[in-house]
Formats: sequence, structure tokens, C-alpha cells
Amino acid sequence: MTLHPLLRVAGPCLLTIAATVQLAAAQTGQSLPETVYVSTGDNHWMHYNPMDSKVSIEAAFEVFATQLGVDTVWWRGLQTDCLLKHSVLRPQNRRYYGWVEWGRHLHGTVGVDQIAVAAARKHKIQIWGVTGLFEFGCQADTPVYGDYPYFVEDKIRVAHPEWIPLNRYGTRRQAGLLDFSYPEARKAVVDDFTSHVVETGYDGIVLFTYSESFQFRYLDEYGYSAPVVEEFRRRWGVDIRTQPFDKEAWARLKGEYVTQLLRELHAAFARHGKKICVLLEPLDVDLPMHWRPSANEHEPSAGRILIDWQTWAKEGIVDELCVFAPGNDQSLKRVVDGCRGTSVRVSTYNQAGAGLLPGVKRVTGRGQSLESVCLREPQIQKLPVDRRIELLKEGDVDARRCLLREIASGRLRAGAEKVAPLLDDPDLYIRRGALRALAALKDPAAVAAMEAALGDREHSVRLQAAESLKDVHGPDTAKKIVDVIRREGTFQFNYVVAVPTLVELAKDDMGFIVGLLTDRDCWVRRTAAFVLEATAGPDYGPAKPALIEAALHDSDPWVRELALSALGRWGRDPEVISVFFQSLEDGDNAVQVRGGARMLGRVLGSPASGATPEGRKAIDALAGLFRKYGEGCRREDADWGWRVVGNSLLAFGPEGEVRLRQMQEEADPQLAELAWRVVCMRQEMSRYCRATEDQDAALHPQWPKHVPVRAR
Repeated sequence: MTLHPLLRVAGPCLLTIAATVQLAAAQTGQSLPETVYVSTGDNHWMHYNPMDSKVSIEAAFEVFATQLGVDTVWWRGLQTDCLLKHSVLRPQNRRYYGWVEWGRHLHGTVGVDQIAVAAARKHKIQIWGVTGLFEFGCQADTPVYGDYPYFVEDKIRVAHPEWIPLNRYGTRRQAGLLDFSYPEARKAVVDDFTSHVVETGYDGIVLFTYSESFQFRYLDEYGYSAPVVEEFRRRWGVDIRTQPFDKEAWARLKGEYVTQLLRELHAAFARHGKKICVLLEPLDVDLPMHWRPSANEHEPSAGRILIDWQTWAKEGIVDELCVFAPGNDQSLKRVVDGCRGTSVRVSTYNQAGAGLLPGVKRVTGRGQSLESVCLREPQIQKLPVDRRIELLKEGDVDARRCLLREIASGRLRAGAEKVAPLLDDPDLYIRRGALRALAALKDPAAVAAMEAALGDREHSVRLQAAESLKDVHGPDTAKKIVDVIRREGTFQFNYVVAVPTLVELAKDDMGFIVGLLTDRDCWVRRTAAFVLEATAGPDYGPAKPALIEAALHDSDPWVRELALSALGRWGRDPEVISVFFQSLEDGDNAVQVRGGARMLGRVLGSPASGATPEGRKAIDALAGLFRKYGEGCRREDADWGWRVVGNSLLAFGPEGEVRLRQMQEEADPQLAELAWRVVCMRQEMSRYCRATEDQDAALHPQWPKHVPVRAR
């Protein structure tokens, strides 16, 4: 089954071990310290190792200290905390805003960052906060996964758009970054990072250098802000906006401003005894990291900026440099050699195999094994099967965790009656492991006990119960999962875990799911709409009228939007197409564009359909909606909705593009500008729209001649 976009996530493994490579130790063959990276925000989205309560975080740090020998944790909660406290949030991206509200609960009410710091102190582990050096949110029309608008943007960018990197033509501002050629921008970032690290109690900061968005089109698109232009002209007598120039010299200049930021951050951190680590791109340590939403992306999404790690090491303005995943032996050797004789330690991430230097230790990411690590596992596996089964009851915590993983993987067979009692064990990981084991055993006799775990005191056990019940369930399982949503559902429970389980259960009782569209609880109705988006269709007749009713009349705009998306499974059904047209007049702007307009483009849009009567009707309606974004627009989606509507027009091929090009010639300057952006600066959700520098140069003369050049 293809997962709904809600259930997809990009990013590194959520729990990975990095081996710290100190040169002196590498030369002498000593045992080296280890660091574990917890990508906290991803743990709070997807169902990975739980980090959502005092119990779950303390359990993780106990394993780090006693089983894995970790002496440092990198905790990405710093990035989420910065996002929540210092950003403009866009609730119209309802999916991501649901995660934001969940994050507010975890970071505010629960206090996950403070719990992690306290657990680190208890076990004498250092804890460093992780965030991005080039990751300050994006303008609203920036594409990301699934939905416009981009859900967050740092208040610094919003208040000072002039501090955002500019393209050569003055028409586009870069997503994600701040331009460190502005001293005021550097000061704002240094102040924010310092206050967060000091107030939370982190020992240091870890900075990654990629930017998570799909706006980037080619390597040299950005970096033409006024201070950069003027300084390049002063040094080399060339205007980089209008004349050919040395790209490497330009990259070095931009890198100087990054180095100056790190000097200022180092000075601020030194006053508090805090340290700095920067992650390096393994394929080219001299450029920013690649964001890897797919295996085919091999360019730095922040653009061409010199990462001058050699100067950083020489000046001692960073304390650690980490050659990041997927690792590269040549890069590692180069960085180790380049840091020789300095105070900087070098580390490598998620690598396995023989080291380049004597004593360099490589450690593979441990991933989900966090919940079942047992140092005695080789000895336990040598025991007779009967004895191993006995240890489920008699063994210590580590042994039972390990054995439950063996059962879940199919390497050890045990009766469900031996496993089910462990659902009442006081240990969090044992209860979660027992649920995974019972899911693998698929014994219906265990369903009642698994359903009871939906009421466990720990959120992460409730998550595991709902996920495990996808594999073995009873006639009342769906109802009991929905009861949890009504009673105490969370973003993570409702949409990450309950939806795929209910998709599976819908095969046996689609009528139950359809009936939930009229539930009094909007969270239940939203969940039902998500499930129907993945399951409903013409082969189940009652779903269509229920979805039409929800799309047109539900009181919750997210339900209306989701119902419209689910109706897309009926294709060109005339009644459904009529609903899409009606939704263009919905009282909620996001429903109009992400529901009605997007679905018209998705279902009807094709180059061939643009010339049909139905296609022309859709083009007329979409063009009428696009015109509402012209001069004086007061719509709530004024800064992003035009992109969705414009892309739907483009879906109709030449006929849709002609309509947009006609609007480029109209007197309304804002309408003409936005039409140009849709046609010439193409952006789509969930993928890069690449262009070459020459193609970009050919598109900019098409800027509407009656419109002053301005950046977005």
C-alpha cells in the first residue's frame, strides 16, 4: 500500500550512533567515545523510539549509559524549541500545524528537553542541542512535503526580508537561509542560539548545514545580497549581478560570513562554557550538506557556500567536526589530517567497516534496537529454546527485551500465552516489545489483551498497541481505536498510527469508517476522511454520498478538504466534479485551493483535456480564482494560494499556460507578477523543479515590463 503523504517523512535514521574520532586516540588504538543522535522532532512525528514522556526519555538514557557506552547525546529538540518560540506559524497547513500543537504539548507541558537534560546529568552524559545553520523556515509558497503553505518561518526572516539571500535578478529570496553578510542577522542568530542553549542547559550545539525545502533549483541561484555584491566589487572590480565572475571566489566570500558568524557564536558560547560542532557533507566537505529526500539528490540545498572548516579548526572556533552520513573514507581522512595539531576533534557518522587510521572506530546506527539492547545476547541465543522461553518470565529486564525482539522477528517461537502477561510489566520497552511480538504471532487469543493496552498509562505503548493491532485484531478493534481518538487522541496517535491500522480494518467493515464521517468529534471525522482517502472508491457505493456531504457541509474545514481529496478516487464522476467546482466558493480559503482547485487540476488536468468543454470550464473557474490574488488581495492565503491555483492551471497543458501568460500582460501589477512566477519559476510539492543557470537567464526577460522588479 502506498502511504498517504501524512505518513511519509524525510530525514536520517532517528537514532544513530556516531563514533567520535580523536586523532591521538586513533593513533594509539585506544577505545573511543561514542555519540548518539536523537532526531527528536522526527521521533515526535513518526512512530520510532519513544521520546515523549519522562519514562520513555529516562529509559532511553539508561540504555545509552549502561548498554551502549554513550558519553554524548545530540538532541534535536533544540531545533523544535527554537521553531516553537521564535517563528511565525501558519495554521492553514493543517497537517504540519497538528504536529506543531503536539510539539507545544511535548516541549511545553511535558518538558521533554528539560527531562532529557536531567537524564543526561544523572548518567554523566553530555547533551548537545541540534539545529540548522541554514534552517530558519521559509516563505509561505515554498514547497515541502504534501501541503502548502510552508508551515513555519523564523520571525527574523519575516521582520527583515532584506536579510534573506537574494537571486541575481532581484526576483526571488532563498528559502530556509539567512544572509550572514548582514552583521545584524548574525547577532540575532547568535543571541537566539546562545539563549536557548544556556537556558535549557545543553553542553553545546550541533549545526547541520542543509535546508529542508524544494525551492532550490540550481547551485548558484542565490547569494546576491547588497553586502555580497558590494564587497565582491570592492575586491575584484566586478558586479556579480551583471558581469561574468569567479564562482569559487564568490563561494569563498559567502563562506567568510559563515566563518564570522561562528567566531561570534564561539565568543558568546565561551562565556558560558558551551561548545560547537558542525556536521560536514561526506561527498564534499567544502560545501553545505545535501538534503536527501531521495537518493538522487547530490547537491547542497543551501547553495554554493564555502564551508571553511580548515579555518575553523585553525582558529579553534569549533570544538568538533563530524563527517556525516553516509560517510566517506577520503573525506574523513582529509578532515582528520586537516585538524591535526588543533584542538578540534573529528567524528564520523553511521559508518561501518575498516577505519582509515589505526584505531579509528566505526559504529553502525543502532536504530530500533535501542528498545532491546542486551550485552549478553550472544550467550542467551546459545541457550535451548525452552530455557529462553522460561527467561521471558524469569530473566532480567535486558534479557526479556532481547527475547521479545527475537519473537517479533520470527527467530524464536513462543506461545502468545507466554508473551501476553508481559503487557502488564512495569518496564516500558517490555510492554512495547510484547505488543510487537504478539503482532508477529498473530494469535487471536491475544487480541483482548492487546486492545487493553490501548489504555496503557504511556502514550508510546498506546501507539504500539494501535500499530500492532493492524496485524491481528478482532471485531471491536476499530471501535476501540476510535474510542482512544475521542478520549485522548494525539497527532501522532490519530494520523501516524491509527490511520494505517484503520485502513487495514476498513477492508472488513468499510461501513463503520464511513459512519465516522458524522461523528460529533472532529478528530474522529478527520481520521475517517484520511482512511477513506486511502480506501474508498466506486466499489463501495455508500462512501460517495457521505463524502460529498462532508465535503460541502462539515463544520470543520480540514474535514471538508480531506473529503474532497478522498472523492478524487472517483475520477471524472460528474457528481464529484460538480462538488469540486462548488468548493471553489467554500468559506475557507484553504479548502478552495487545496480542495477544489487542486482536485480539479489533479482529476481533470491533462494537456489533452484543456481543449475539451469540461477542461475549458475548469480553466475558466481556476483563472477566476487566480484573479482574486491581484492588487489589494486580502485573502488569508494571499501569500501562497496563488501557487496552488496556478499549478492547477498548468496541469491543463498549453491551454492553462496561455491563460496565465495572458494575465502577465494585464494592468494589475500583482496579478501579472504572480502569473509570471507560476509559469517561469515553477515549484511543485514534494519534489525539486530543477533549472539551469542559462534557463533562468532566459526566463527573466519575460518578467512583465510594466511591473517593478521585486523579490518574494
